[in-house]
Amino acid sequence: MDRRSFIQLSITVATGSLLPVRSHATHHSERTVTQLAISKFTVERFRIVSNKPFDHVVAEFNTKVGHPLMGEFHRSIAATQTENELKAVVESAIGPSGLMEFARFDIGEVLRKENVAEPKSRRFIVGNPLIMKQMVKEVPDAASYAPVTILIDERQDGVHPVVRQNGQSPISLQEFRGAESSDGSGQQS
Repeated sequence: MDRRSFIQLSITVATGSLLPVRSHATHHSERTVTQLAISKFTVERFRIVSNKPFDHVVAEFNTKVGHPLMGEFHRSIAATQTENELKAVVESAIGPSGLMEFARFDIGEVLRKENVAEPKSRRFIVGNPLIMKQMVKEVPDAASYAPVTILIDERQDGVHPVVRQNGQSPISLQEFRGAESSDGSGQQS
């Protein structure tokens, strides 16, 4: 599947099949989009090269973010009645960095099914619902990019924690720096 088809499929799924999609089914209707806007914005990417082993960097990262059981977390959020109750639920879920893990993907494990020599690589989606709420109040589209993506992967020159942060995200690398090499070899790019 090429990039354009993937984007159209993603939009179609996200918008409840508003875009025309060819189907082999005999009974289907095509709907048209009344308005489709595509925006471009700047994405910041921070890269740190660490001489520490991959598992050490991931373990250090894991100590800095909260790891709530997402089903329980969602039920607790839904049960809140006030701003203070919401704040209490979120604060109980975040780690010392003020962030919590929403999801993780172990792409390295998937790659190693084909080639056992593939390096380790994990992607984390982290954020803070209270920060996200503030962002969305100011920029409604922020709901689509408020969590931050952090990729930690092994490369020949070391372990690379990469933070992808969209333009208006206020989340910084400050708390993540503990995973950086302590000998000062960390880089930003």
